Amino acid sequence: MRAGKLRHRITIEKQAKGKNLSGESRLDEWEPVLPRIWANISDLTGRDKINDLTTSEIDARGYLRWRNGIHAGMRVKHRDRYYLITNEPIDRMGTRSEMELLLRMMD
Repeated sequence: MRAGKLRHRITIEKQAKGKNLSGESRLDEWEPVLPRIWANISDLTGRDKINDLTTSEIDARGYLRWRNGIHAGMRVKHRDRYYLITNEPIDRMGTRSEMELLLRMMD
């Protein structure tokens, strides 16, 4: 993957297990796993959504160099937006040099 394509700084976060005041477990906090890495985040266009019926729950795609430890359920912070990683990373070339992430906008 050429470095010029990676023009966005993102942070990948995972849910952190915390406890509330009564000692019950909760999963509402996020902690950084990979802070400030280079990636390319692109929102899907209307044409993408029409051509691929499987994108009904996908709002964007992310491309970055291959990193171990990224899984579905983590989230991507890009500027002031948060995206949930909906599937396991995709290795289109089979070389583990780059990955594609399917992302859904979080509320």
